Amino acid sequence: QILIYKALNFKLPFFAHTPLILNSEGKKLSKRDSVTSIDDFKKIGYLPEALNNYMSLLGWSLKSSENEILSVSDIAYKFDLIDVNKAGAKFSWEKLNWINSQHIKKMEIIDLNKLFNEYWKKKAWEVPSYEWGLKLTKLLQDSINVLNDVLEQSEPFFTKLSISKEGKDYLEKDEVRESLKLILEQIKNSGSKNIESNSAKNILKEISTKHNIKKGTLMKSLRVALFGSLSGPDLIQSWELFSETNSDIERINKCLSVF
Repeated sequence: QILIYKALNFKLPFFAHTPLILNSEGKKLSKRDSVTSIDDFKKIGYLPEALNNYMSLLGWSLKSSENEILSVSDIAYKFDLIDVNKAGAKFSWEKLNWINSQHIKKMEIIDLNKLFNEYWKKKAWEVPSYEWGLKLTKLLQDSINVLNDVLEQSEPFFTKLSISKEGKDYLEKDEVRESLKLILEQIKNSGSKNIESNSAKNILKEISTKHNIKKGTLMKSLRVALFGSLSGPDLIQSWELFSETNSDIERINKCLSVF
């Protein structure tokens, strides 16, 4: 590089570089450490902003009180060679995932929905309406580390119910089946085509009070019916989405018919 500058009679700049990137064992990073290309980072679901953010922090230190979630313009403004470390920088997938999740949380719902739609289309999952897709995007936004996560987390909203062993064990309880029957009855008696958040809360509250069933039991029972497991995103918001496609009734009926 220096010879090229001299050959062209250009003024020779000062050269500087950040430290080598090391693996978790403190050795030079290589392909054996599952290092991927930029295209592969994209396929996994890392945002360009997040990757830029993370790479800038490898070998460069911010003051301890400063926010590490930075845009390119933030980095350009804050960067100073004085703050570059001499020691090698260890690559951390955990830190990269965290930074990526923070950038996802900061995204506008409309923009994030466009990215999620690309994944849903590849799976040939049909989104009932644009508004429904926005609601699902907002529901999942805070739990996504990399964009690929949206496939697993949104699958219950698009595919047929599969009940886990944990879910099956829970459904075998008499109080759980009774809870689902009462919820189903309330849905049918509500006279509303879609169950919205407020009405969903009221249904659970009314059943709990009238039939002396713990609210936790009702919610767990419904969660297993909707998701096939005892874990998942916010139950009330999820129920609203399932209700818009009438799949809440279908899934509760399936649980009751099987167990």
